[in-house]
Amino acid sequence: MKVAFTKLKTQASLSILSDGRVTEDFKLTTGTWVSVGTLRPALASKLSPYFQDFVICGHNEDSVGALGFITPALRELAGTEAENLAPHE
Repeated sequence: MKVAFTKLKTQASLSILSDGRVTEDFKLTTGTWVSVGTLRPALASKLSPYFQDFVICGHNEDSVGALGFITPALRELAGTEAENLAPHE
């Protein structure tokens, strides 16, 4: 999948354009199908209240990856180490 960052004429903020799969599920190079519709909410449920959502990736790769979006609860748990986390808006 190709991802490009662009400025849309209708929006001043930075946007992401995706040139990839049109369905949620994908296949790893091992032949295993990944059910994103099952995996994503399972991760969010198990890692709540510290993560609010996930991006699941790994299409045509050897393994599955996940990008998690943290919540203020994780910042609170991290305490002084929270300054090393990405800025919260």
